[in-house]
Amino acid sequence: MAQIIHKRGDTLALDCTWWQDEAGTTPLDLTGWTITAAAKHTSGVKVTLQVAVGTAPSGTFSITADAATTAAWAVGVWSIDIQRVDAGGVTRSTETWKMELVEDIA
Repeated sequence: MAQIIHKRGDTLALDCTWWQDEAGTTPLDLTGWTITAAAKHTSGVKVTLQVAVGTAPSGTFSITADAATTAAWAVGVWSIDIQRVDAGGVTRSTETWKMELVEDIA
């Protein structure tokens, strides 16, 4: 995954699709699955991100944090993981990806 650069104090809104294959041609049906996401700053502070499944059969979901929430986050590098748990309790995680939170100048 590519690194994301985000401004502190701006709304974080990431539209995502979970794919069955690495080529990104077949979406995973998320019906009945639980999706969670968390971010951890290099200082060790960890936050939970909001996740909402969009169209479950199409594998779409969104990850969000409102502007007031991101305004309280420390500037710097955050590591983010997304996890899914199926009805049988099997957990799968994405690779850990990075988000650089930068100061908003305006």
